[in-house]
Amino acid sequence: MSRIALTTSNDTVVSSAPDLVVDATATTLNSGDQLTAGGTGTLTLDGSGTFRVDALATFSGFSRIVLDSYTNDPSYLYLGNQSVMVVGGGTGDKTIYLGSGQTTYGGALGSNSSVISRTSFDWNSANEIDGFNGGGYLKDENLTLNLNWSGEGNVSYDLTSNTFHNITSLYGAGNNLTLQISSATVSGVSHFYGSGIGANDRLVTSDSTLDLSHSTVAGFSVASTNSTGTTFTVQDLATAFTISGGSGQDTIVATGFNFTADQRNAIFDTASIEKIIDSTGTYTALPPVANLYKLTTGNDTVGSSSPHLVVDATAATLNYGDQLRADGTGTLNLYGSGNFLVSELDAFSGFSDIVLNNTPNDGAYLYLGNQSVAVTGLGSGDKIIILGGGQTTYKEGVFESSNTAIVSGNSSDWNAANEFDGGNNAYLMLNQSARARLAPMT
Repeated sequence: MSRIALTTSNDTVVSSAPDLVVDATATTLNSGDQLTAGGTGTLTLDGSGTFRVDALATFSGFSRIVLDSYTNDPSYLYLGNQSVMVVGGGTGDKTIYLGSGQTTYGGALGSNSSVISRTSFDWNSANEIDGFNGGGYLKDENLTLNLNWSGEGNVSYDLTSNTFHNITSLYGAGNNLTLQISSATVSGVSHFYGSGIGANDRLVTSDSTLDLSHSTVAGFSVASTNSTGTTFTVQDLATAFTISGGSGQDTIVATGFNFTADQRNAIFDTASIEKIIDSTGTYTALPPVANLYKLTTGNDTVGSSSPHLVVDATAATLNYGDQLRADGTGTLNLYGSGNFLVSELDAFSGFSDIVLNNTPNDGAYLYLGNQSVAVTGLGSGDKIIILGGGQTTYKEGVFESSNTAIVSGNSSDWNAANEFDGGNNAYLMLNQSARARLAPMT
């Protein structure tokens, strides 16, 4: 074996030896180093600190980088346009910043590791990310994949040809982020997290089936571009509520749980889903109802002078850019958990009622503005209503068992004509500090 240790000076290493190993630390890997191997070289990076492989004067002919850290301090590896395998070693935490080159990553024993793509230009369609290392016996304690970490808007990643295994969480940043996925992609990821409030981040598949039975989704909507439809298999209720469907005949199949009638109706009312299947049977959506509008994940404009307009939405389809106008008798139905920022819509007028229907276990947060409106709480999920300056009437539905909090941030968010009926278990929070159990009020 040919083994060379770098110094704190600018080093030049040129070798065609098939087993060349170059050893470096954060203090000996310098921007002036020129490292050239014969195609099978290994660069071993020991300890914590920052390793700017992308900034070296020359780096070629190395097929593998070993990021070996046993310290409590983290190590940071920046890659460039080279194709390389990165192997994690040691229990120290590691962060790998991808470049445009094809990267294969294998995890390390007991460490927390993050693989980061700052922009779509730092992503390669042949990347392979695995929480186990190449030997298959060392595993990251927690491996996260972070995409579009610069937060740039309107970015797309095609992940359908990538290989993922043993990834704890995939995080997406930036508004209007689109990740093209397949069943093979999602099978290696335990949790998908989008940016959340108003971000309009999407997971999109063109396949006829998408198996999410080993994954959960939050902060993304899950859509299909398959013209004939997609069958989505899910393991939990919250993920089912993120599925928006598409133009085809789309189906949700539940594994390990069953939907209630209200939950099925909520999905049919808000998503482009034609069929739901669980162990209790197969259920199909009713034909469209006149004067009923379902919001999409895009910016929607709904304007109607017809009486009793009904608009259905989820946290994924109620967006900042929506413009909703009714004749004064409109109803906005909000289904599921998440954040509903009615106060931030481009336009919201002419709606007399909001129905907040939350059946998942996670909380639903409704932010009101200066409109006068009657809010009805339905479903067993917890609800938090953040008041605006408008007159608000709140009533909890009959036989509901959820916890409800009605919050006034300050005195300007309070209206002297407010009326609250908290039902079984509700709290009124004034000035974000006082909390009192609500008795029925008229």
